[in-house]
Amino acid sequence: MRISELERLSGLSRDTIRYYERIGLLASPPRSDNGYRSYEPHTVDILKFIKMAQQIGFSLDQMREALPHLSQPPERCEELLAAMLEKRQEIIQRIADEKARLALLDKLMQRFLGDQDLIAYIDENACPSLQNAGQDISAICELMNTSKLC
Repeated sequence: MRISELERLSGLSRDTIRYYERIGLLASPPRSDNGYRSYEPHTVDILKFIKMAQQIGFSLDQMREALPHLSQPPERCEELLAAMLEKRQEIIQRIADEKARLALLDKLMQRFLGDQDLIAYIDENACPSLQNAGQDISAICELMNTSKLC
């Protein structure tokens, strides 16, 4: 397949695909007689894996290490599973850190609001995409009221 089709199927630009070739994430494909790159169909899967791994937070170097394991049966991918488990723990820790920061921010906002209800204030002033966060904020406010952080 040509790069235009690979671009369409993977959702990545041709510049990105070529960049991945230059840095060794993708093997350079053979060229046809007219000089066009000729990609194998499984290249789409590789690019989708790279895209997903980037969204999760893996670096390009980590992906370069992981890619050779993709062709092995799952029982032989212990290193890849370990790296994914480690990344999962990092994400869980970042979520916990952000929840703690949010709780401190809400507690500070409540101090400035005085007797006014924080949830009502947020409901009146938050953007529509945050309107459904009221339950999370209620739990955070309850935690702040029982906490002695500030």
